[in-house]
Amino acid sequence: VTLCDFLSGEGYDLEVVATGQAAIEAITGRRFDAVILDLGLPDQDGLVVLDMMHAFDQGLPIVVLTAFTVPDKTIESLKRGSVGYLTKPYQHDELRAVLAHAVKVGALAAKADQAQTALLESEDRFKAVVESAGEAILCTDSKGCIISWNRGAARLFGYEHEEIVGQPLIRLMPSRFRDAHVRRLEAFEG
Repeated sequence: VTLCDFLSGEGYDLEVVATGQAAIEAITGRRFDAVILDLGLPDQDGLVVLDMMHAFDQGLPIVVLTAFTVPDKTIESLKRGSVGYLTKPYQHDELRAVLAHAVKVGALAAKADQAQTALLESEDRFKAVVESAGEAILCTDSKGCIISWNRGAARLFGYEHEEIVGQPLIRLMPSRFRDAHVRRLEAFEG
């Protein structure tokens, strides 16, 4: 049974290419759940192709399946981000397990990307709401340093964003409240 027949029989949709250049072109044209990459390509070193694929899509799970059994190749491919390294002749059960793991890794990477995008969009919306508010809004970190400041705060306190961000909040407080604020910060950190 050829590799293509085995994978088709396992229910995978395949796109087979014969060169490293064709592999790079394929991943730039569509999204794949996983890639099986041979290091012995006719046009270039498979490790270079691995690097190029990850430069294009860092979350793309790549399984190396090759006749190279040299430990340097194995270790180097894993250092460069492959999720598995199988040597020919391969065992069907081993390939099945490694490929299933690679697909799961790819799905997790896609979910992480979606969550990152949603978080960035949420942060952008939050910043837009804060900036457009007429009231003074400022945020501090756990040490009491100002980390964000809107136009309303600039009007109220008379400092521009660049002047105040990174400064301690106590700079804006009346002196009679400063000691109590410092004690609360210390209690919060402790």
